[in-house]
Amino acid sequence: MLHSMLSIISSSKSTRQYVLQTHQASKFIHSARLKNLVMVMQQQPFSDARCCIMQLTIALILFMLHLAAGWAQLLGRIWDGPANSNQLMLAQQQTQSLHYFPPARDPNSPSPSDSGKLIEAGLPLRKRRRDLTQRLSESFVAAESGGDSSASDSDANILLEFRKCIEQDSAGALQNWNSSLRSVCRWTGVMCDKSSRHVVSLNLAAMNLSGTITPLLGGLASLSFLDLSANFNLWGRIPPELGNCFSLKSMNLSFNSLTGPVPENLTSLLHLQTLDLSANSLEGTIPPSFGKIPGMKFLYLSLNNLSGSILTDLSNCSSLQLLDLSVNSLNGAIPQEFGALTQLKHLYLALNELSGTIPPSLGNCSSLVELDLSWNNLNGVLPWQFAAFTQLQLLGLSGNDLTGVIPSIMIRNISSMHHLFLEYNQLTGTIPSEIGHLTQLKLLSLGANTLTGVIPISYTNLSSLNHLYLFKNQLTGTIPSEIGHLTQLKTLDLGSNGLVGCIPASLVNCSNLEALVLSSNQLNCSIPGELGGMRSVQYINLYNNSLSGKIPEELGQLSLLQYLYLPNNDLTGSITPSLANCSALEKISLSANRLSGTLPTDLGRLNLLSLMNLFNNFLIGSIPSTLANCSSLEYLLLGQNKLNGTLPTELGRLSRLQDMYLSNNFLTGNIPTTLANCYSLRVLQLNENQLSGTLPNELGNLTFLVTSFFGGNMLEGLIPTSLWKLQQLQQLHLEDNFFLGSLPSNIGNCT
Repeated sequence: MLHSMLSIISSSKSTRQYVLQTHQASKFIHSARLKNLVMVMQQQPFSDARCCIMQLTIALILFMLHLAAGWAQLLGRIWDGPANSNQLMLAQQQTQSLHYFPPARDPNSPSPSDSGKLIEAGLPLRKRRRDLTQRLSESFVAAESGGDSSASDSDANILLEFRKCIEQDSAGALQNWNSSLRSVCRWTGVMCDKSSRHVVSLNLAAMNLSGTITPLLGGLASLSFLDLSANFNLWGRIPPELGNCFSLKSMNLSFNSLTGPVPENLTSLLHLQTLDLSANSLEGTIPPSFGKIPGMKFLYLSLNNLSGSILTDLSNCSSLQLLDLSVNSLNGAIPQEFGALTQLKHLYLALNELSGTIPPSLGNCSSLVELDLSWNNLNGVLPWQFAAFTQLQLLGLSGNDLTGVIPSIMIRNISSMHHLFLEYNQLTGTIPSEIGHLTQLKLLSLGANTLTGVIPISYTNLSSLNHLYLFKNQLTGTIPSEIGHLTQLKTLDLGSNGLVGCIPASLVNCSNLEALVLSSNQLNCSIPGELGGMRSVQYINLYNNSLSGKIPEELGQLSLLQYLYLPNNDLTGSITPSLANCSALEKISLSANRLSGTLPTDLGRLNLLSLMNLFNNFLIGSIPSTLANCSSLEYLLLGQNKLNGTLPTELGRLSRLQDMYLSNNFLTGNIPTTLANCYSLRVLQLNENQLSGTLPNELGNLTFLVTSFFGGNMLEGLIPTSLWKLQQLQQLHLEDNFFLGSLPSNIGNCT
């Protein structure tokens, strides 16, 4: 299944602005969204999925926006990542980093989902980092949860004061916290040292607690492990007194509603190895004295409102293995001094306002496994020094202003790469043939650049590739038939290029393919019937090509197909009735072709269909009454055809219908009064037909009606006064009919 993808507008500059605006809006609602994400993560890891748009979720996301985002869903995007009705197809697949938004897509082309569909690519980083924290805590907490020896009176009293500051304990986590001091080591979430019986660990993560954190916790002198994460409703400031817990090695306050600055005196925790304050609403700058914590290994400050520049002092944390500052408002340049962090394995700076060039000194961080600098304002070229990243598995540089070519030496040396995100930059040149050396690559996104040349045959060596995004470039030539060798491929997006020739029939060998986007190219020939053998496909977009011939009957074998977009081609013949066998179909668009014949009555079996766009063809015959069985239909676009006969009264059963376009046909007879039962109708276009009789007074019940066109018919009689009361009505066209009487000065909000 495809996860949700974000919808993002198409230019990289406007995309970044949209992402940042969405991120700001998401600050007010992130708690509930993140709570749901954490609940999902606790149940099971994300699996390979079902963007495109950016759901990044984000998009990203996100959230968006961001998780789009976002943000995904960043939002979705948030955790892992196409499109809007304009064809956004890249997922927030920066899965491990929380911080990746899918790229925006062609504004003239639809997407895999209006709600957005993301494609996920692996174990989320958040789960990995929780595993790291858990292993860390297990390594230094020598404790017991049982026994009848009491901890010190002072520790017990401090915990009771903590409970007093908790205003709501809906899960009953603290019910067994009482004044029986001898049982304190058996209280929920409390662990004591075996010898001293002092509290060394307090773990109340995801207990649905609401309230503030008492400053008295700073009196727990032996506390080594503190985890209050994922409660979402812990609010107020982080008590500076926590800096007095000198034994602390791990502190996790993430995914709450904490505000204010990051306390400066937390830097007095000289034994601290893990600090996680992410996903709150913290403000201000990063304390420069953080660089004085020598043993810091994991620092998470993402998803806050932190501002200012990234301080060079952090480069003094020589043991740092993970630094996550993503989704803030940090500005300035990336410190060159970060090149001294030779132990660094994970660096996440995505979705900030960073500028300048990427420091070549980062190439000294040869232990890096994941590097995400996406969605900033970085410029310059890709440093060739990145060739030293021999262990790198994820590189995210999308959504910047990077220029120049993709260094061949970098591609050749990073053979361990799993995910490469370079979309939405200004990269030029050809796609390096060395791309075929990345045999472990699962996702490759080079979309929305200015890449030229042909698609290199060497990419067919990428036997593990799941997702390939080359959209919105200037690629030419044909689609190599060898693409059928990519049997693990799930998403193929080559849209908005200059590709010519035929669609390879070898795509049938891509048995795992879920999304196929070849829109806005110059492809000709007919649609190969072999596509009907891609039994996993859910999304097909061949919009705006020069495809000819008939719609293959074999497409009716695609039982999982949800979206079929074939508009703006040169297709002929009738609409194959076999499409009615695509029982999962939600959206079908065949507009602006040369299709003829009648509408198949079997299309009424598509009870999940929400969009039917057959606009601007040469269809004849009557509108089948069976369309009333499409109970999910929201958009019915049959205008500019040669349909005749009367409007079926059964259409009044389409209670979800929002837009009905039947203009420019040869429809006759009266307008059925049953249309008044389409209570959700916003747009009703019946103009340029041969309708007769009067306007039904019942149309005044369409309280959501915004636009109505009745011009160019043979309607007569008085205009119903009920229309005058439609408060949402903005356009009412009655010209070229035979109406009697006069119009009032005001009708709804018409201008």
